[in-house]
Amino acid sequence: MPGQPALSPDGDRCLYVLRTTDTEADRDDHSIWLVGARSGPRQLTRGRADTAPIVIDRLDYQADGAGLLRTVRLHLHMLDVTTADTRQVTSGNWHAGTPSWSPDSTRLAFSAATTPDADLTLVTPVHVREIGAEPEVVGLANGYAGPAVWTADGTALLVVGAPGIQIGHMGLWRIPLDARPSVNLAESLDRNVMPGGPGYPGALPQLSDDGETVYFCVRARPGRADHRRAAGTEAGRPSREQR
Repeated sequence: MPGQPALSPDGDRCLYVLRTTDTEADRDDHSIWLVGARSGPRQLTRGRADTAPIVIDRLDYQADGAGLLRTVRLHLHMLDVTTADTRQVTSGNWHAGTPSWSPDSTRLAFSAATTPDADLTLVTPVHVREIGAEPEVVGLANGYAGPAVWTADGTALLVVGAPGIQIGHMGLWRIPLDARPSVNLAESLDRNVMPGGPGYPGALPQLSDDGETVYFCVRARPGRADHRRAAGTEAGRPSREQR
């Protein structure tokens, strides 16, 4: 039985998987065949479990821990814990990063590489989406942004990232939402800010109880452990808190 058809770009040929049954061995075999619009079918492989080829058109076709992505995209959803209704709030041919609710629960902040050539440029700005509106780029438009943390008053975001895609340190950026310039709170350290992740050292920035100070991790030097630093959420030279 034929299945899993895949047309060539010019539409003139078709690959498909042919399933046959080996009655003596009591098993099904799968092999790949090719048929053209003006030619008969031709067997290409002779394995027992061959499948149709996967066509890729982007460099980010595979992810660690997930394997081949095909058409799967990671997007944000809202779950009503009372009714158990789920609603998707982002969509498109891109992946949404880790979300962060604003203090008043009316806006979501997240990073996302939304441009068609993002697999080549790696540009990943930080976005904000108001409920009922489309996401808007609010900072690091030509750079890279990791997870975002809201300031206590909801007027700015604290984001580990860089303003451009080049070799250098990741900073801790304060990104105001009123069009004022962004400020790298960790610039004076000349060290890489470490947001952490599965298998990677560091931790996400965290606000103090009063919202006036942000704690974050930096790499002290190669081969040394992370150091925790503190900085004012507005400005000021970071200080070492704990090794």
